Formats: sequence, C-alpha cells, structure tokens
Amino acid sequence: TKCQDKLNNWQKVEILSLLLLYIIRTDRDSLELYDILKDVVHIVLHELHLNQYDDGDALKNKRLRVFWCVYLLERMICNAVEKPYLIQESDISPNFTLFTYESFRDAILPIDISASANPSSSPNFSKSEELTTSSNILNERKVHFINQTLRLRRLESRFVTELDIMSFKTKNKSKKFLKSQLPRVEKYFHDLKIWRSSCNLQYVRNFENETLKLYYYRSVRLLIQPYLELLKPEHRLFRECQASAGQICQLYKIFHQKTVFGH
Repeated sequence: TKCQDKLNNWQKVEILSLLLLYIIRTDRDSLELYDILKDVVHIVLHELHLNQYDDGDALKNKRLRVFWCVYLLERMICNAVEKPYLIQESDISPNFTLFTYESFRDAILPIDISASANPSSSPNFSKSEELTTSSNILNERKVHFINQTLRLRRLESRFVTELDIMSFKTKNKSKKFLKSQLPRVEKYFHDLKIWRSSCNLQYVRNFENETLKLYYYRSVRLLIQPYLELLKPEHRLFRECQASAGQICQLYKIFHQKTVFGH
C-alpha cells in the first residue's frame, strides 16, 4: 500500500502474485486470496490488457508468460475457494497462443532426447534436416508439460462454466435439471479422456507425468462429483469418479514420500 504509487502495473502484478503464493504456502485465511486475486486480474485485464495478443508486440513473450501465469493461479484459487472465475474464456483473444520454446525458454530446464524419440533416423534425412528435426522435437518437449496444463485448465473452465458447477452448493437444482445435464457431463468426460491420450510421455519428465495425472483425476472428480447422487454405483461415471478419488490420494502419498525437489 505504501509503495503503490511508485510501482508500475507489471510490478504490482508480480508483487500481488507473490503475495498470493505466500498466503497459500503459509496456509492463511483463504478468503483473502480471492480479494487479492481480484486486484491482480483487474490490472491484467483492464490496465495491461494482457488477454489481447499482438504478434508484432516486442513484449509479446513477456505478456504471454505473465498472462498464463496469472490465469493458472486464478483457476487454481477459484476452484479451491469455490468462487466464480474472474477471467472468462471469452476475455481471451481468439488468436492467443500457447507457449513456444522461444516464449518460454527463460524458465525451462534442458531435457535430453532419447534415440527412440528421434524420427529423423531415416537414412533419407540430410544432416541439417536431422538437426532441425531434433531441435524441433527438443523444443516441443520443453513446453509440452505447461501447454498440456493450459489445455486442461481451459477445458475444465468450459465445463465448470457451462454446467455452473461453482454454484452447486448455493443453488438448489432439481434432480430433473441435473439429469438433463448428464449427456453434457458424458461429453466433457470424453473430452478429458482425449486430453489424457494426447499427453506424450516421451515429452515429460517423471514428476511432470505424475503432476499431469493428478490434474486429470482432479478434473474428473470436479466434473462428476456434483452428479453422484443421480448415478448408480455400477454406472461408468460413478466408478470413474470413485477411481479418481483413490488415484488422487495415491498420488499425494507419492508426492509426500519425495524430497522438496520432486525426486
């Protein structure tokens, strides 16, 4: 508060985002998170306009990184405190891209390419083609984890918004209405399975793969759990939700057995 007149909008977003992470790490009152998040999102959308992508902008990579960082933080907090999203999918310009290696290279670790993942082993490839192909594969691998995370969060955002999942505890919805939504629940569960099949295990490290699995199971539970009372125990969706809850517990157990570095 004392420094706000001396800070530019970029610095305000950075400091408020770090404050959010500090509150999360120290397990403080979660209600504060949503109020602080409102300030962050207001600056991002209405002061810096980071939701608009301009390929000719000299700061496009910085804008991309900051926006997706705030987006992921906002989605995580809103789901945790069961509050409406502050960034709507319609707020994001249609040409807004995911990460490329060039836009993300300042924040990634090198990953070795295994021989089995190199499609350029054909004798028909020239040496330069091999190097180019290898470089493209390596660069794609470096951003696969973060891009898959973003794809899942955007898919999750669509079904949370369309099915109005955040309001289930505050609105009394009739069983007839909930049953009418089940076909859409089935459709989104199918979309989640497609997302899972698109995760290339060769493009992520072990702990990243475990993290993506955790995200997937949490999304499945978020989608299906509000409808459990309508489903019989032998129903496929009921079993999938039950299995996801078990997998979440197992993955957390694995995480807690590892060091702070995830190994």
